[in-house]
Amino acid sequence: MNQTIFPPDSDLHHVIELNISHLDSCIALDKLVLQGFWSKSHWEKELIDPQRLCIGIIQYSKLIAIASGWLVLNEVQLTLIEVHPKYRRKGFGQLVLSELLCRAYELGIRSATLEVAIDNESAKALYRKCGFEIVGLRRGFYKNGKDALMQTKKMPTEPNSP
Repeated sequence: MNQTIFPPDSDLHHVIELNISHLDSCIALDKLVLQGFWSKSHWEKELIDPQRLCIGIIQYSKLIAIASGWLVLNEVQLTLIEVHPKYRRKGFGQLVLSELLCRAYELGIRSATLEVAIDNESAKALYRKCGFEIVGLRRGFYKNGKDALMQTKKMPTEPNSP
């Protein structure tokens, strides 16, 4: 049976701050998307540490996207963005990233940084669309030896939305 997938402006999804009660859902999505990039203990820390921000999108009671970042002084270091394969290219990555940036801004954060695999064209397009700029290269950054582009985004200092 075909399941209809609704766009991010649909009322059928909820953007929420994730907590320890979402541990199993985060692990399951992580295994599906990145073959278990983080361990269970890493996920536990991500979901309970007050210096970390973890945002999710729930649709039909299922976690379909995650964005996570570490809060360091006035910067958020984006550590992970995952979207369930069935929901990709529908705006959910941009939605969860934008929501994480908005919540970070409300906490006084004024810049965001990240690393992205040099060959990850879809992620690079998302970050470009969200206003990130390339500021450097980390050679051999990933376990598989791939290089990473360092990107940053300055958020406004005025109380307008980021």
